[in-house]
Amino acid sequence: MKIIKNRNSNYQLIDLEDGYKFEQIGNKVIKRPDANAKGVITKKNLNDDLYAEYVGEPGKGEFIVNGEIDDDWIMNHLDLNLKVKLTSYKHIGVFPEQELHWDYVTDKIKHADRDIKVLNLFAYTGAASINAAQAGASEVVHVEALKQLNTWAKENSELSNTSDKNIRYMQDDVLTFLKREIKRGNKYQVIIMDPPSFGRGPNKQIWKFEDNIDELLNLCSQVLENPLAVVISTYTNGYNKQKLKSRLEKFFPAGSVDTYNMFLESSTKKTLYCGTGGVIDF
Repeated sequence: MKIIKNRNSNYQLIDLEDGYKFEQIGNKVIKRPDANAKGVITKKNLNDDLYAEYVGEPGKGEFIVNGEIDDDWIMNHLDLNLKVKLTSYKHIGVFPEQELHWDYVTDKIKHADRDIKVLNLFAYTGAASINAAQAGASEVVHVEALKQLNTWAKENSELSNTSDKNIRYMQDDVLTFLKREIKRGNKYQVIIMDPPSFGRGPNKQIWKFEDNIDELLNLCSQVLENPLAVVISTYTNGYNKQKLKSRLEKFFPAGSVDTYNMFLESSTKKTLYCGTGGVIDF
């Protein structure tokens, strides 16, 4: 179990009640549905002080904003500056529990004493890519299927002063990209991946975690050379740390595998399950 509580950012999980989480970013409080949130709200008047609340079923609902929408809303973690946006699927562009993996990758790269090329798969809005570049990676390849998320990632790179770093943004299906990299002979020392439960590539390719995870790990094992680390997280229901550990050990037998459940701790001392993570040290 990894409980993330000593944060170096302007993000805070404030409180939980059954089915909902209350979060504060900067001076703004938002309420979002979360199936893993349990308990009775502890802090009084939270519902009266909301900047935004997501109403409806995820993907079919919307955020109701109290006042004007802030186009300059930023979450920061050390030197990372990440633009926050309210999306129709209840996401905000940042997964705060990933701070655990950002810090791990930073430490590994800074102490590597050699050139490190990083591959970030299912790269979303770029936090892990930017973090690796800031840590001193010689090159970061950022692979994300959706054009709008790559655009968002580039905005975050500008905000984090890494526009001059060697980050290559690839709009591509992850499995298709990996197969091309194998043919091209391109190799990496660090791989970061955050595979979703379900997704589509730019050419309507279907990704299903349970169906495709073994293929993903097998392809990743073929683009590693003189490896430093592999980092993975998953939010797929039922894919626990024991099952993840078994798959990682099968495809990366030379590495030391550690898997764990990730939790955020609220200011009211409640814990929120945030998926399963794993790291492989070589």
